[in-house]
Amino acid sequence: MKRFAFKSFLVVLSCLVVLAFMPAMSFADESISIEDQTVMDNGIAVKVTLNTSDFEIDQIKQDGGDAFVLKDGDYRVEGDAIIFTKKFLQGDSGFAPTDNKWSFQISFTNGDVVYTKDIKCYNISGLSGPINGDFVYNGKQRSINKVDMNGNLKKGRDYKIVYAKSKRKAIGHYKFTVKGIGKYKGTKTSWFDIIPRMPKITSAKRTKSTATIKWKKVKNCSGYVVTLWKWNDDEDSEEGGWYSEYKKSTVKGKSNTSKKFKNVKKSKYDRVTIKSYKVVKGKKYFSYERERSF
Repeated sequence: MKRFAFKSFLVVLSCLVVLAFMPAMSFADESISIEDQTVMDNGIAVKVTLNTSDFEIDQIKQDGGDAFVLKDGDYRVEGDAIIFTKKFLQGDSGFAPTDNKWSFQISFTNGDVVYTKDIKCYNISGLSGPINGDFVYNGKQRSINKVDMNGNLKKGRDYKIVYAKSKRKAIGHYKFTVKGIGKYKGTKTSWFDIIPRMPKITSAKRTKSTATIKWKKVKNCSGYVVTLWKWNDDEDSEEGGWYSEYKKSTVKGKSNTSKKFKNVKKSKYDRVTIKSYKVVKGKKYFSYERERSF
């Protein structure tokens, strides 16, 4: 009987030794997964799926930095999934994307086990910097060739562009949507304007009390805005002063190509600017300004 008890003791002891040296298993080790970003009801989100609903978020931090303090609205739990909301991922809480992707670590707690997982989220909605700009009218079809100022994204591989209007030749306002493809998900909506050409100033003359400006006609416009600027001395400023608007006039009609200002006082550095405009469905679209000194 003693021999049997001793053998049983050895068996139990062997099992304990084996268990002691076995790697600790947790819910996360077996089946944690990071799904592709999903467009949720409240925006873009990263979905982290676990095999149990019995978990807590221990901490989350970006690029090895300090842990973020999660607040209500930063994430929500749906069954066995954690969903990080658009508000959190788009940087309202300081958690901002780098090169159109979020790289961060998240720690989950299940009982006494803490599991840390690296997450990389690629999303077009993280595009930083301007992705729109103005085109000067030339009568030809206009399209966006580049949406990523850093040059990390490639059209046709990472994104495609969908335009609200098929014809984009006339002066006006045009919306487009950048849609992620491949490993990139999500969308970003933006726009561009097609604007009139700048007028070319042919003459700018001053007398003691008048200023006369002449320019070449811009074919596809509704009129022009001519502005006189005067110089204001200021010894405290780095430039020694600044320009301020002195007189402004709107010249209607594309064929009217001169303007004479009367009762003009002369300053040290007088200059004039001119821009054309086009009225489309009640909205004015302005060209870039042309500048010239007297």
